[in-house]
Amino acid sequence: MQADLRVTTQFRVTVSNNVMPFNAATYAEILLYLRSCLAASAGLVPDMDGVAAMKEQAPQIAPYVQGLMVDHPTDRGPVQMYISLIQNLLKAVGGACRVV
Repeated sequence: MQADLRVTTQFRVTVSNNVMPFNAATYAEILLYLRSCLAASAGLVPDMDGVAAMKEQAPQIAPYVQGLMVDHPTDRGPVQMYISLIQNLLKAVGGACRVV
């Protein structure tokens, strides 16, 4: 993954002793984009009007996510990598990142 390579370069960002491939705002935007891709892959029109709108789509996306987890049970599967990205951001910002 390109992000893994980026943390070893001069372009890395350090937040609270955590090395990240991007600054927190960029990282959050990447996660929003990935979330919209997840919705589209699940057959929905991505709703980018904020977290509340995304939460409304969660029940329709859940079966698709469960299928991905069955099809890709390893730690490098798409769902596991997405969760890892979220965990890395939250670890760096201490849960203070707000995505609107």
